[in-house]
Amino acid sequence: MDDMLSEVEQAITLPMITGALPNERLRRTIELIDRGDYAGPLARIRAEVARHPGVPVSLAFVAAMHTIRAAQPVDAAELQILVIGFYRVTWKLLSRLDPEIDLEQIRLLDAAAADRLCGGFTFGRNAPSFPVPPEMAARFSGRLRSLMRPEGADEGWEDLSGEVARCKQIAAPDPRRGPSSNGIRNGFFNSVFREYLGPDNVDDRLRHEHRLVLDFLEDAERNPQLLPFLQGQSPSQVRFRIAQLTMALIAMHQLDAQAAAPSARRMRLREAAIACLYAPFPGLVGWVHARLDRLWVPLVSRAAPSNYTGLDPVTGPFQRKAPSGSERLAKVR
Repeated sequence: MDDMLSEVEQAITLPMITGALPNERLRRTIELIDRGDYAGPLARIRAEVARHPGVPVSLAFVAAMHTIRAAQPVDAAELQILVIGFYRVTWKLLSRLDPEIDLEQIRLLDAAAADRLCGGFTFGRNAPSFPVPPEMAARFSGRLRSLMRPEGADEGWEDLSGEVARCKQIAAPDPRRGPSSNGIRNGFFNSVFREYLGPDNVDDRLRHEHRLVLDFLEDAERNPQLLPFLQGQSPSQVRFRIAQLTMALIAMHQLDAQAAAPSARRMRLREAAIACLYAPFPGLVGWVHARLDRLWVPLVSRAAPSNYTGLDPVTGPFQRKAPSGSERLAKVR
């Protein structure tokens, strides 16, 4: 029996996962998977797979299919669809991290980690353990370098208009900068969080095209003239501002995650970057709306140093400067 179920799993190929196989029936099935029609059965097989930590996910699928068939008669072809669905959800996320990812690499993932990956990331929350293997995370982090350490970026805050907007103080002031620079910085983050991501901007079409937080930032790189918080700025200032926004988002994500689970292991910078930037963009919007009256943007360095491996919001590149006694962020130990 297990040999037959192993063949069911091994018969799956990457074109079947991606939808590239010229098979109309499979194409329709993938559409149903993407639409969420298989959410219930997928949750069942995910729960079975997660019961096998330390085992490659391909072998965990064989055990999961055996358990499901022992409980009730299920056609092997139906079980194969669920495995395809699981692999497809995982592949869609990992292929955004590394376009060269193949099915064999996914098959070798730890079963429990693959289950967490299938669930995706959530802005402001971290999984109990980071689901992406270190060597895979190291490759993925290369894609984020241009956002976090852009070439040809300004060294500080400038505004070609010469105007400093008067608005609510939501950004920690930089004691090394003057009032003008701090005013520009605070105005920028107001424009991002309270206006572009705020509840009054529900009709903005471009915003709803972002699927991941990363899409939001990459769209800003490609089309800064379409985003109000970057319009009218020089290319070098645009790069600087996107880097500042990227680092601020990672810091805010991690501060909130640590407040929710203060005893959890602190993530390495690249892990935190992946967990934050590959979270669904609508989740970030909801997170901002829920905190709009107490939103606080921590002070971050201009860019992450190339040899930085930790994430400390106090002594590292992320510096929290919330007012004394503020409840804008929960205490982080």
